[in-house]
Amino acid sequence: MTKGRFDGLTDGQWLMIAPLLPADPAQRGKGHPHTPWRPVCNTILWVLITGSRWCDIPRGEQWGSRSVAHRWLGRWAEEGVLDKVLQTLLEMAELAGLLDWERLAADGFFSRGKEGGEEIEYGFKGKGTTTHLLVDGNGSPVALTSTAANGDERQQVEPLLDRVRVRIERVQERLGMVPIFEADKGYDADQLRHKLLRRKIFPWICRRKKPGKTAEKI
Repeated sequence: MTKGRFDGLTDGQWLMIAPLLPADPAQRGKGHPHTPWRPVCNTILWVLITGSRWCDIPRGEQWGSRSVAHRWLGRWAEEGVLDKVLQTLLEMAELAGLLDWERLAADGFFSRGKEGGEEIEYGFKGKGTTTHLLVDGNGSPVALTSTAANGDERQQVEPLLDRVRVRIERVQERLGMVPIFEADKGYDADQLRHKLLRRKIFPWICRRKKPGKTAEKI
């Protein structure tokens, strides 16, 4: 996935995002106080934008802990909160001309979940959910979906593209260009490549097998 840079939400961005977040959870007993939402958002967005590991998150007042941010990422993705935040940031970035639609990339992030639920299942990394993310050429998140951890990430490419279909088609028509979609070998499938080409998007997907062998279908 293309990596970007993120140093935390600006005051203006936070004013737009804060009303979209749930009320602060009530503190239970004499445990640690609730981490403010802004550091939690900063940490989640840092991981999504930079594509870095959770163990490498920065330290400082503007960042939340790995465990807290990781927990809320899974919960907010499942409840649709994170999607609302990203859509707001997307509108702001597009108005400022900061998005690059000529290159797109997708990847998934596992979030552990101990409780049951429609989107909590066992995958190869454990029990939880997977957040599927689409980013632009600058590494800015532009769409996401959430599935059970045992889901097929290749099947989430079209739902991700559908969320920004109008924007992509608008740029294709205005500039007359074919966007490039990048992904690792986990997305290798000729059927997916054909679907991307029908959307006038060039698939740049690593293959699992050597040339000449049939790729796994979806």
